[in-house]
Amino acid sequence: MSDVEIVITRETAALTQTGFGLPLIVDTGGAVDYAECASLTEVANAGFASGTDVYAMASAIFAQSPSPAKVAVVGLVKTLAQATATLTAESTAAFSVTATAEGAYDGLAGNGWEVLLTDSESGGLSATLNAAAKRITVDFGGADSTAADIAAAIGDITGFDSAVVESGAITIADDLGKSAVLAGGTGGLSAALDQLIETNNDWYFLLTVEQDTAEITELSTWAAANKKLYFACPNDTVANTIILAVSLLSDRTAIIYHDDPSSYPDAAWVGRGAPEDPGSITWKFKTLDGIVPADVTTTEVNDLHDAYVNTYVQKYGVNQTSEGKVTSGEYIDVIRSQDWVEARIAEGISRLLFTTSKLPYDHRGIAMVVAEVESVLKLATDQGIIALDDDGNGIYEVTAPSRADIPAVQRAQRVLPDVDFSFTIGGAVHSVEVHGVIQV
Repeated sequence: MSDVEIVITRETAALTQTGFGLPLIVDTGGAVDYAECASLTEVANAGFASGTDVYAMASAIFAQSPSPAKVAVVGLVKTLAQATATLTAESTAAFSVTATAEGAYDGLAGNGWEVLLTDSESGGLSATLNAAAKRITVDFGGADSTAADIAAAIGDITGFDSAVVESGAITIADDLGKSAVLAGGTGGLSAALDQLIETNNDWYFLLTVEQDTAEITELSTWAAANKKLYFACPNDTVANTIILAVSLLSDRTAIIYHDDPSSYPDAAWVGRGAPEDPGSITWKFKTLDGIVPADVTTTEVNDLHDAYVNTYVQKYGVNQTSEGKVTSGEYIDVIRSQDWVEARIAEGISRLLFTTSKLPYDHRGIAMVVAEVESVLKLATDQGIIALDDDGNGIYEVTAPSRADIPAVQRAQRVLPDVDFSFTIGGAVHSVEVHGVIQV
């Protein structure tokens, strides 16, 4: 028998740190599992062989110096939960039909199939499947068809064991009529990304092979709602790129104009900036290996900059990115720094709560919370996010209430309110004014 019993409790379980250096490349040509790749060989093994857009974008990222240690890749399909159509003179009501995949297609996220309704006016009612695009096309073929007929046609496709018709002001027996002009909607990348981040969310930079206005607009909205940084190079003219950027005005979308978007300057730019610590660099003045300067005039460059669009130019014999801004006019490094500080403080306080048996609701516990915030701000100072005063100290402040100043109802709910911090952003010098005097 032992008179002394020693029990050691490990409090070293790691909380995930949100990754601020991992780019995600999204392909929309079909479903491919999410993978994090440390080389182009791994990108090819993940399902994106040489010659694909994803492989080319990954090549542009890995070509930079420095470059990220890994690139995440995934294949998504533009999905629609349902397609809505308007009836003809027989009724002005609307209906929607949702196809449910089971069996052979259940692995492709069954309920997100797009149903496209058309009428070729010949051949009779038919339903065909495009698995790669995750789309079912229902062709009325000149026939008068009910919603029940449509459901049955979809149900006849192998792997689709059910089709649900959701009726609004009509019933499934109502006649659609062959003269109806019916079509499904567009979009759906947002829904696919929502599903992706449920299981794979440790990435920060968003890149896609889609570069059309509709997709860029949709993804810009999604990035803003999910605290990601989205980089795009529209396949369009200078004038149209400016119109697009002005319509976005987003803190989380950076657009770079290039007359050769197929060289993927957006991916190269992310590849150059992603491996650097947030706050340690400005995204202006960066040379992108493998990218030639854009064919733009000085007037076009000025117009692009006025709309907060970046481009790639040559100055004094050096190829370099311009401005380093998102479409709201803010600097990319400021947005990334803000996200980094927010995530690290949340992680630090979460770790404190997780590893402490009980955080006391008094001056001791409050001081421990304040210390977590201060430790992040000190690190942010070291990385260049926070400016230094003349004595070399970070310009920041953290305040918290005393226990006595906190309302009893919040103490009873075990909520510590009003822990506040502020800091002065470090920023960067992007231009210099020098005044000289010539004397005789």
